[in-house]
Amino acid sequence: MNIVVFSRFAPLVAFIIGLIFFRRLSKNLKIVFYFVLLGVFTEIFTRIYQEFLMQNTMPIGHFYIPISFLIMALFYLKELGGFINRKIIIGFIVLFEVFCIINSVFIQSLLQFPNIAGSTGAIILLVFSIVLFNKIMVEAKIKKLFAEPLVWINTGVLLYYSANLFFYALFNYSVVRNLEFAKFTVNLFSVFNLLFYLLIAIGFWKAGKQVKRVKPF
Repeated sequence: MNIVVFSRFAPLVAFIIGLIFFRRLSKNLKIVFYFVLLGVFTEIFTRIYQEFLMQNTMPIGHFYIPISFLIMALFYLKELGGFINRKIIIGFIVLFEVFCIINSVFIQSLLQFPNIAGSTGAIILLVFSIVLFNKIMVEAKIKKLFAEPLVWINTGVLLYYSANLFFYALFNYSVVRNLEFAKFTVNLFSVFNLLFYLLIAIGFWKAGKQVKRVKPF
């Protein structure tokens, strides 16, 4: 089993861990759980889509990108709402969602790889994750960083969307110019996809342990 196939099961692992500790997750971490649930649903739907409709899965990407961005952006809206003006975050969310519609209708067809929307969304979420780390450092409320679920999840976002930006920005060019490089980008993205969901799973697990210590059975 190569890394591309193996990484497809990563959302399922995070989903199972999140489901086990779901009742112990904070409201904001539950938003991340819904993001993972979307990933699981998309993987299953993609397999069905390829089996019964067509092999070109680009239309799925045009829907997945704005929906997944919205869910993750809501997570950052709650985490950063008291640190920066909420209207700024909401403005970025609305502008990006409108841009995705414009991109799919007028710029890139549903049968094209949505690299423009994907790379733009990656940049915005990268900025959110960096700002959140800045908030954590400035407020200095977390005594043990490795025990904090938020740190693990935000690290996953930072790494994953850095890889996303690289993948979306260069994939079309690499397919045209160098097929081997295109395969490399796919494999690299799969590694970061696997790491991303692993870090989220650790975050869910850490959250479950925290609540258990505070409220023992």
